[in-house]
Amino acid sequence: MSVKALIYRHLLARVPRAVRDPLARSTLLRPVRDWFFRPGGTPSLHRVPVRFEGFEFTFAAPFQSAHVAQTRGIENRICRFLVDHSPRGGTCIDVGANYGYVSLVMARAVGPTGRVVSIEASAHVYEGLSSNIAANGMQAMTTAIHGFAGRREDAGSSPPAVTVDAIVRANALSHVDVIKIDVDGPELDVLHGARESLQRFRPAIVVELTRDHEVIYDFLVDAGYACVDMDGLEVRRGAWPENLFATHGRLPTIRTSSKR
Repeated sequence: MSVKALIYRHLLARVPRAVRDPLARSTLLRPVRDWFFRPGGTPSLHRVPVRFEGFEFTFAAPFQSAHVAQTRGIENRICRFLVDHSPRGGTCIDVGANYGYVSLVMARAVGPTGRVVSIEASAHVYEGLSSNIAANGMQAMTTAIHGFAGRREDAGSSPPAVTVDAIVRANALSHVDVIKIDVDGPELDVLHGARESLQRFRPAIVVELTRDHEVIYDFLVDAGYACVDMDGLEVRRGAWPENLFATHGRLPTIRTSSKR
């Protein structure tokens, strides 16, 4: 473990949150935080061992994210839902993969005969995603794509604009079991760019709702999906959750605890 990681863990253990939070927001301490967390202008990545649902892997991310991944897990209910719909040998698509925690969980779920396609728009984060895939020996069954997922392709943009449907065709995917979408805004565009795949494969879906809540809900319902919130309650129009969980033709079941 690096010296910075040891210092960070010591601060978390010894300094009360009521003190840490103001320090984290202080403009006077910003140069110190940047030196510690973002040397050279990019976040330092810290690699930790992770165990989730009986799956083990290593994960490198900025200190805060790495600590959460190791001690509590990231997006646990979302990951459990994805695991429950990712059979051995299955195929998963992670749109907005970030450093790849969810992708690694799905890769462990589908196993070496499965496929995971991970799409990330940020060049720096994409490098971290690719590093995590390689560090876990998952290159043969996990494809990392640097691109901005939406409703249309544009190879000339930076990063390249891609669609889920085009990626499915380019990778000759014969089935898709789950799609996770978390792109901080244009989730509706991603769904439009995946329309062919949804009609053909009817994958389970998790989509973050940051805007276009009602339009996204109507899009999925019109495509034959039933939607629930993180507690497994059927979504009601106007009471929009942070994430929609959807399966085709029936209400999904959300598992709130680990498997026994």
